[in-house]
Amino acid sequence: MLSQDVRRILLVGEDLGVLRRRVGPLACTGAQVVVTDPAELETHIGTESFDLVILCHTLPDLVRRAACEISRRRWPRVKILQIFEKSGDLASIGCRLEDRASDLPEELINHASELLGRIA
Repeated sequence: MLSQDVRRILLVGEDLGVLRRRVGPLACTGAQVVVTDPAELETHIGTESFDLVILCHTLPDLVRRAACEISRRRWPRVKILQIFEKSGDLASIGCRLEDRASDLPEELINHASELLGRIA
């Protein structure tokens, strides 16, 4: 059983290798990091709850929007962070994000930590 004080991050993407490289840096936030494929977002997570959902840049736009919608429906108070590969990448229309960050580990850690700190 997890303590109520442990923050939880759900990292969503289609490239398992890219996701695995992000787990270590994100663990530096003190949060537990869970990796999932967008196709399993509704089914394999079960009754687990998350504080922050991070959407990988590997997600196509339609999949990103669906993942955002599913996350908001399952966890209405969840914060959503989008990782962008290039600074010129645009957010999906209709995908309400709390923040966006580049793929650099330090920036990702800083943005994730800030969002986790805003959770009441």
